Amino acid sequence: MECEKGELKIGNTKNIRRIQIRAENSYMVITPNTTEVTVTLPTTLILAERQLEVTAWDNYENYNTSTVICPPVEFCARLEYCWICVEELINPQCRPIKSLLWLSNLICIAYILIHK
Repeated sequence: MECEKGELKIGNTKNIRRIQIRAENSYMVITPNTTEVTVTLPTTLILAERQLEVTAWDNYENYNTSTVICPPVEFCARLEYCWICVEELINPQCRPIKSLLWLSNLICIAYILIHK
């Protein structure tokens, strides 16, 4: 089990029926359907270093609990590249040149529409 780039990778889940991931007061329960599970953690959990407690139950209700420490991930690194995304528009600090180009285009369109 390892945590990197905001993703928790759990291997060898062949005999695991349910996995619970807990970080402070946040819980997530998943049912694995493959032998390796990759869970993308919510942005609020990965902006700072977190200790995750992972509990796995097998088919006979036996469980195993382990902990893993996830290093922090930069917020802007989590944004995927796209042409028009709400996340990019509300976070102009991540891609400032693209945001300035969109803003200047919107100002030009508004000016044309107003003075027509």
